[in-house]
Amino acid sequence: MDKRSSIFVDQLAMEKLVEEKLSKVHHAPESHLCEKSTPLYGSFPSIPPTAEWHKKVGTHWQMISPVEYSDENNHLIPITISPADIPHSSIILVHGLYEDNREIYQFLIKNLNNLGYTIYQTTLPYHYDRTPPLSSFSGEYFWSANIDRTKRAFEQAVAEIYQLINDLKSCNNHPVNLLAFSMGGGVTLSLLSLVPNISKVFLLNSICSLSAVVWDSPLCKTIKNDLLIEGYSLEEIVEAYSSFEPLDLLKQHSLSDRVALGYGLYDQITSVEQYEGLIKKLNLNKTFPYKSGHLNTLRVPRIARDIHAFFSAQSDSREGNE
Repeated sequence: MDKRSSIFVDQLAMEKLVEEKLSKVHHAPESHLCEKSTPLYGSFPSIPPTAEWHKKVGTHWQMISPVEYSDENNHLIPITISPADIPHSSIILVHGLYEDNREIYQFLIKNLNNLGYTIYQTTLPYHYDRTPPLSSFSGEYFWSANIDRTKRAFEQAVAEIYQLINDLKSCNNHPVNLLAFSMGGGVTLSLLSLVPNISKVFLLNSICSLSAVVWDSPLCKTIKNDLLIEGYSLEEIVEAYSSFEPLDLLKQHSLSDRVALGYGLYDQITSVEQYEGLIKKLNLNKTFPYKSGHLNTLRVPRIARDIHAFFSAQSDSREGNE
C-alpha cells in the first residue's frame, strides 16, 4: 500500500472510531488534577512465578489477574493460543487500544506460526471479553480522561504480562519473547522499566508518550477535550501521566540488544518524530521502518521475518523494509 493509501486508511479508521464510539462517551479524573504519585509497582517483582489458572480448554485459557484491585469482569484474563506445528519459542502478543477484532493479527500470526513460534494473545484490562457491562465499547475504561483509572489499568496490565511470562517459563523450556503493538507497546515499555531482564521485545508502532498521544493525536481529541473541560493544561496533563509514563520510568538499562522497533513511516497516530525520540532514548540499534501507516503495518509481508531475525539474533541494524 502506498503512502497516500496508508494515510487514508489510518484517518478513516480514526474518524470512524471517534464518530461512532469515542465522541459518545465522556469521562473525567476521579480527583481534580490528579497528583503525581509513586506508582503502585513497589511489590511488583514479588508476583509468584506460577499463577492459579482458572481454566484451560484447548487453545483458550483464562488466567486469574494477580492484581487485587481488579474490577468485576477484569479479574479473569482471556488468553488465545495459536500453536506452531513444531514450536521452538513462545511469543506473548500484547494488542492495541480499543480493539474488538483479533482477526487483524491473523496474517502476522500465521506467518510467525510457520516460523516456529507459538503465539499467546493476552487481553488488556477492559478489552474484548473483559469489557464491563456498562462500558460502551472495548477499551473505553482502559484509556479515557479518567487518568486515575487509566493509571490503575496500566499497572494491572503490566503485572499481568509479567505473570504470564513467568507462567510460560514454568510450563515449558522455550524462550518467551514479547511482541507489542501500539498501546500494547506503551504497556510493555512500562514493564521494561521494572523488569529489564526480559528476553527480547519487538515493539511495533508502539505508543511512545502517553501525554503526547492525548494532546496531539487525532484519535484522542475527545479525551483531550474532556480534560480541557476539567481545567487541565498541557503541563498538568504531562504531570498527571508522569507517575506511569513509560519513558519517564525507564532507567539507563542496557536495552539496545534486547529491544527492536518496527514502525510505519506514514503513521497518523504516533508520529515518526516520536519514534525517533524513542530510538534515541533507548539507544536502539535494531529498527525497522516500514512504508506503511499505523494499521496496515500488520499486513507488511516481511514483518514476521524481521521479528524472527531479531528474536534469533540475526538481524542487521537499522534495516529499512518495503
